[in-house]
Amino acid sequence: MSLSLLSPLRRGAPPSAGLSRPAKRRLRAAPSTVAGCLLLGVALIVATALGCRRLPRHADASILARPVMPADTFVLELYTVRLSPHAGEYLQMWTHVDEHRIATPLRQRLYRNGLRAGIVTGPLPPELERLLQLSDEPAAEAGEQQVVAVDEPAQVRMRRLQVASGKPAKIQTAPLAETLHVLLADEKGVRGGTYSQAQPAWDVRGYAEANGAVRLNLAPEIEHGEVQRQWDASDGMMFLKPGRPKKAFDQLRIGVDLLPGQLLVVGCIAGREGSLGDKLLATNAAEADQHTLLAIRLAQAPEAALFAEASEGDETADVAVAGQ
Repeated sequence: MSLSLLSPLRRGAPPSAGLSRPAKRRLRAAPSTVAGCLLLGVALIVATALGCRRLPRHADASILARPVMPADTFVLELYTVRLSPHAGEYLQMWTHVDEHRIATPLRQRLYRNGLRAGIVTGPLPPELERLLQLSDEPAAEAGEQQVVAVDEPAQVRMRRLQVASGKPAKIQTAPLAETLHVLLADEKGVRGGTYSQAQPAWDVRGYAEANGAVRLNLAPEIEHGEVQRQWDASDGMMFLKPGRPKKAFDQLRIGVDLLPGQLLVVGCIAGREGSLGDKLLATNAAEADQHTLLAIRLAQAPEAALFAEASEGDETADVAVAGQ
């Protein structure tokens, strides 16, 4: 071997010295190739040990936090049913409604004005269940064809309403009328009123109670006339806000205590054309015999009331233990 070939090694040169350029490239690529083979081997060993399966995916997983309902807020389910007050099923339903939960003087005032109301506790009466179109049958599968008549108004509507304790909400059960003539009856007799651009509605307010119930107040009213700027008092402050004049019928305010699952049912009385109940629950002028049945269900009580009830129970238990 010549000294010219050994001279690079003698001088401490790297092993690749004296090699051709293609050989040097292959030598430099060898470590990365070996590392890649090692990683592939480890992956194959892990896959063999665990088996070929997909990692579980959580459908409910979300990077967004779930909305939290305020502790003093409750949820109402509102059902409105278009029907005839002469229908036998509607009349039979009232035999299962506890109208005596409404104070007698108020019940008489409601009756004179074409309204009746009561509470349903426990299982729904079959007549009411059919009117609300509630069914345990499973929903149609995605592949099944369904035909919906979009040009016909819905017979039954349901929506959920979140209401803060003590804050007002509106329920509209009749259409806007260009001119509305209303007869109002009281102990002194019957008097009439006429309102333009009238919108019959119900003012809804609820107040949480310590036993988990909600004190629900439902008052009829009519908004009418043009929009004006009016003074409004809220949270101890006075401010101007746009709104229309309002005629409130506080003498017909319905106040009941509802527990979760209970329903407040409000309907009209047949043959009271022109009464406040007739106008509050009318559908439209073309359907004189069709009215609206309103059913309000307490779907969720305020959490603050439930916590208060639990804390009161704990205090009572502590007192009982201390007295032993």
